[in-house]
Amino acid sequence: TPLVIMIIVGDAIHNFADGLAMAAAFSKSNIDGLSITIAIFCHELPHELGDFAVLMSSGMGYTRALLANLFSSLTALLGFYIGVPISSEGSAREWIFAIAAGMFLYISLVNVLPTLVKHGRGKWQIILYHNIGILVGALIIILLGIFEEKIHI
Repeated sequence: TPLVIMIIVGDAIHNFADGLAMAAAFSKSNIDGLSITIAIFCHELPHELGDFAVLMSSGMGYTRALLANLFSSLTALLGFYIGVPISSEGSAREWIFAIAAGMFLYISLVNVLPTLVKHGRGKWQIILYHNIGILVGALIIILLGIFEEKIHI
């Protein structure tokens, strides 16, 4: 079905980007790589379980849903192996981080905005919430940019 294809292909692209992000983080330092990997794992575990549930409810059998989920997850390894040589260059690593951060933000907003629209009281309230969210996000990025040299993990 189109839903199954969309989930598998979208998840494969998403996991590929996760692999690139992990490779870029490990090329910077082992601690950065480990922390990004743990963060991605904590993000991916419920995400993959949700994908599996949707695949099962779409009529796929247990084994086919498990294999489809495994296939889409293996693209993270492909992203990692492609990302290791690419991210050894510092500027490429920064681009990978920027793209991965953008994908995380996009995925978060895609999940949050429909709920906001559904439960919003009116058009102006929705516009206000959107703009407040964008401003808060921009402020966080600006503060991280200003204080990045002072942040030590």
